[in-house]
Amino acid sequence: MYIKKHPLHLMLVHFPVGLLPMDLFCSILALRTDDRTFLFAGFYALAGAVVFGWLAVITGTIDLITWKGNDAKEDQKVIGKGLIHGGIQIIVIMIYTGLAFLENYPYLEYPATGVVVTKTVLVMSMFIGNYFGGELVLKHLIKKKSNGRQ
Repeated sequence: MYIKKHPLHLMLVHFPVGLLPMDLFCSILALRTDDRTFLFAGFYALAGAVVFGWLAVITGTIDLITWKGNDAKEDQKVIGKGLIHGGIQIIVIMIYTGLAFLENYPYLEYPATGVVVTKTVLVMSMFIGNYFGGELVLKHLIKKKSNGRQ
C-alpha cells in the first residue's frame, strides 16, 4: 500500500518501534524513582504503540499478500522472510495488546518484575523481527523499485 509513492507500512512501523521501548523505559523509571508520572507516560506510549502496531500489521499483511515479483525463487524467499517478520511482530503486538488491556487506567499500579522482564523480552523480539523486515526493504523492495516495478 502506498500514499504518493511512499510505502504506508514503512511509515507506520516507526511508531511502535519507538513507543514500545519508551514504555519499557518508563516502567523501569517508575520503579526506580517511585514517580507515578512515568506510569502514565508509559501507558500512553503503550497505547499509541498498540494502535499503530495493529495498523502496521494490517498494511504489512496487505503488502505481503499483494507482493509480485518476476522471479519465483526470489518471491519464495520474500514471502518466507515476510512470514517470519510478520509472525514475530504479530505475537509481540498481541502480547502488548493484552498488557495494555490489563492496565487499570487511570488507576495504574507499579509493574511487577515479571511484567518488566516480559516487556524487555518483547522489545528484543521486536528488534529481531525488525531485522527481517529491514532485510526485506533493503534487499527486495529497493531492488523491485530499481527495476521499475512498484
